[in-house]
Amino acid sequence: MARIPKEVLYAGTAVICVIAAGWFYTSDMRKTADIYEMAADTYPAATVAAAANTNDAAPSVKRIKVYIAGAVVNPGVYELDEGSRVEDALNLAGGPAEEADMLRVNLAARLKDEQQIIVPKEGETVDKLLEEGQNKDGETRMNINTADESELMELPGVGQVTAKNIISYRMEHGDFKSIEDIKNVVRIGEKTFERLKDLIIVD
Repeated sequence: MARIPKEVLYAGTAVICVIAAGWFYTSDMRKTADIYEMAADTYPAATVAAAANTNDAAPSVKRIKVYIAGAVVNPGVYELDEGSRVEDALNLAGGPAEEADMLRVNLAARLKDEQQIIVPKEGETVDKLLEEGQNKDGETRMNINTADESELMELPGVGQVTAKNIISYRMEHGDFKSIEDIKNVVRIGEKTFERLKDLIIVD
């Protein structure tokens, strides 16, 4: 038998190796394609995109408009995020004027859409019709969410201590949601509420 030259054996071995490598590479590509196809069936692109959009979307914040006037640098109508405080509106208005009586302004009160805020000057009496409603007999009713200490003391059965308690309750819990909520204030029981219910409002 004729002896095969080493060069031929080496060349044949190299060809076999190339063919084997090509087969393994093609097999791996097919497996990878199958994996991607299975993933696409399990997690459609539209679903993945929708999830991404959901994660990226920022929660919408409702906007409100309030009118702030009186002793402020730039009185006018301002737009703020819902849940903002009187202090935020005052800052947008350039802050209080030099003659503003800030002791009569509840900076911590939450704002409501279409609300009017009057910052009084020292010694000035703000027209109560801007802050109060009327009861069924045409008498004015006091807004217990905006009234200051001296105004609250005008209510029957409300002295200085109780007025301070009302203001402290507002600062801690926010605005009263109903006039009945005033019964949660220390020193205001059912009898006192009966005297107040036709004289107060919360809007």
